[in-house]
Amino acid sequence: MRIQAIKAAACTMFLMFSATAIAQDAGQDESLNFSHGVRSITPAPSIALAGPYTHFCLQSKLKDTGGTYKCNWMESFAAACEIKDFVGEIYKGAIIDGPKVLGNCPNGSPVVMVTHY
Repeated sequence: MRIQAIKAAACTMFLMFSATAIAQDAGQDESLNFSHGVRSITPAPSIALAGPYTHFCLQSKLKDTGGTYKCNWMESFAAACEIKDFVGEIYKGAIIDGPKVLGNCPNGSPVVMVTHY
């Protein structure tokens, strides 16, 4: 159990450090949204990251960028089927399980899932 807590703390620190580094590299505000380990460009609320979390996205939108997976990451299966324009990133180092195909949207599009810190 102690190892899981250490792993969660390390992932949280990595995500917080990465947000600052990416914002500085891009010349953006350091308040990039890293809510639940998913990076987006919307302002972030002041929250503490915990975990683990599960996110879903359309398999057709999933892109492996080396250190991250970019996709239309959503917190529910249904939202992943409906909201296609959002693009977020999940760091591979924070992933516990996945990405793996979980099922299909009503239109037949496969949805993948990841569990991460």
